[in-house]
Amino acid sequence: MIEYHIIMALNGALTILGIAYVTLIFNKLKGYVSEKKYVVFAPLLAGILISIGFLCIMRPTSAVERNIITILLLAGPGIMIYSFSTLGVLVPTKRFVVQFLLILSSLSLASRFSDTTAQIIYIGVLLALLVLVHSLLMLRILSPFLRYSLLLSSWLFVAYSWLRYFINKGSLGGTSFLIVLLYSSAVILWVYSAMGIYDYLRRWL
Repeated sequence: MIEYHIIMALNGALTILGIAYVTLIFNKLKGYVSEKKYVVFAPLLAGILISIGFLCIMRPTSAVERNIITILLLAGPGIMIYSFSTLGVLVPTKRFVVQFLLILSSLSLASRFSDTTAQIIYIGVLLALLVLVHSLLMLRILSPFLRYSLLLSSWLFVAYSWLRYFINKGSLGGTSFLIVLLYSSAVILWVYSAMGIYDYLRRWL
């Protein structure tokens, strides 16, 4: 159990870093994507809410704390979707719709667990991450390598949404470790791509 929480905490830290880079990217592009400059910082606010909720849900909480975490994790994706829609980078491509529905439909396995609410919240986090990846895929400045990295990241999130139900958190070995590694790889590819995009923009804009 300790190994699982350590790895997921590191993934949470990487997620915060990725959200920061996405915010920096659209801050660089704000003059090109929207006249409403305030919406550029909305993904950062949403990311902070999601990160706080995601990290807090990994420890035992009271009913009141659980309700607060639920609000954070539901408000975060909502703010994120609104901001990217305003920026005009949340175009519902066929691939995005399919991936969104696949992650959402993974809730069909949530009934295997007593804490269904936590599973629903987790899906909300994965959908928010998919939105973040998709927002970068909409940029026309992507090199073929970065585009491939983001595409692979998005599909890894989809695969993880279904396989995560089979993780044995008490003994993180074998299959369970590979499933967690799947999620870590998706996060690392997304963060790496965001850093590469920002570095390109920093040099040319």
